[in-house]
Amino acid sequence: MTDYAPFPLIDLSGSPRERGRTHGKAAADRLRRGARMYAESLLRSGVDWPELERRAEALVPSIEKFDPTYIEEMRGIAEGANEPFAAVVLMNARTEIEKWGQYDYVIVNSDLDQSFPLVRGILATERLRRERVTGLATFVEGLLRAADDTAQKNP
Repeated sequence: MTDYAPFPLIDLSGSPRERGRTHGKAAADRLRRGARMYAESLLRSGVDWPELERRAEALVPSIEKFDPTYIEEMRGIAEGANEPFAAVVLMNARTEIEKWGQYDYVIVNSDLDQSFPLVRGILATERLRRERVTGLATFVEGLLRAADDTAQKNP
């Protein structure tokens, strides 16, 4: 078993980019180890580094809509650790990147109450987009009549 030191306490101040650089410099080895571990796991499932970088960049607009300072801080972490930006995104969004193909939509926020209207909008859109099954009501009515007929014949 590998023995890891507890999480370091890093004193951060300044702009998001400056905080990120300080964080990246102080935790560079942890970032490197973690990113390598997750990247190797993704590679086993068929996601190579160029694809990981593409996915990381594709997440940027959603993260920026939530809070643009997150991107600035993550870019600063990458600079401070002298690691690719995708490695920092991977450490922060590894589940989203790993399960990428299973998502049709991604909602990025920190407030569950904000999620409900977004999910309702997605559901409404999907209901409008999906093909309608015609004749379903007639089919169900026929099943109910058949069940009634059977019940009357076998009291």
